[in-house]
Amino acid sequence: MDKITANYEKLTYAKIYVEIAANVDSPRFIDVILRDGPIASITVEIPWMPSSCLHCNMFGHTEKACLNKSVAVETKVWQPKQQTAEPDEVLDKEATEIGKWLLQIKAGSVNRHAILDTLDDKDRGRDVVLNTIESSMQEMRTEASSSPKKISATSVGVAKWMKERRRLWKNLITIQNTLANCPWILTGDFNVIAHPREIFDYDGSQVPSISTREFQDCIRKIEVTVHLYVEPLFTWGNHTRSRKLDRVLINYTWLIQMSNLVVEFLLPEVSNHYPALIKMNMPRQSPSKPSKLFNFWTKHPQFMRLVEKF
Repeated sequence: MDKITANYEKLTYAKIYVEIAANVDSPRFIDVILRDGPIASITVEIPWMPSSCLHCNMFGHTEKACLNKSVAVETKVWQPKQQTAEPDEVLDKEATEIGKWLLQIKAGSVNRHAILDTLDDKDRGRDVVLNTIESSMQEMRTEASSSPKKISATSVGVAKWMKERRRLWKNLITIQNTLANCPWILTGDFNVIAHPREIFDYDGSQVPSISTREFQDCIRKIEVTVHLYVEPLFTWGNHTRSRKLDRVLINYTWLIQMSNLVVEFLLPEVSNHYPALIKMNMPRQSPSKPSKLFNFWTKHPQFMRLVEKF
């Protein structure tokens, strides 16, 4: 039971802490026997519920992303090797093609790089292709692919009207259902807090609003989590208020495959929002480990001999 409820300071609702197992559904109502005998049914509201896995009965991940879940192993079937061209024939063909390209360059082409237009896709090397999949007033979804890898990124600017927000939450759920195991990063101004503590004047008495609860429900359904970031906590502010409205969210696949990534919120310049800087391929820095010497080692008869060797 929290301090406000225990001290009878705010009795319009009671806030208590209840331990719930991962494989148990949270109740919507609780029957309470009053002192004078009658039974009252009280509505239960949970401000935030972490992701849970019914397979291993643990919190922190969903059943879809469970690493302990058995995966069907693909059976490989042996097939006889097909006849291919002789190595000498292949080399002669490649040498002929290269000779044609060199002759065209020596012929005095105005654009020396025009010969690249005659290359097939397989000869060009690996390119990163960026495609805009969807764009609207509140979001823009892009995909970056470099065969065979692909990542999905969605940038949002959520409207302040609740009707438009609900439309975006539904669209994000639809996007998540089509991603399969693709890494997904979701960034931008969500224009709503995910918890009452994300406001500057939080004192423990605030309760989640309808917009906050709907945003929490959306985060839980699309199975994303907040990426680790460098402070500040509040990413929007004016002269009187500060809140966390901008955030970087990632799914479980991104967390596993893109671990060498750092998010830093910079100081605002023109806008009153703090821009997020995403740094890729950052080296991991492991803290130096101090050497330890246990006193009982010195009592070993070979201790001094081993020390002299080093």
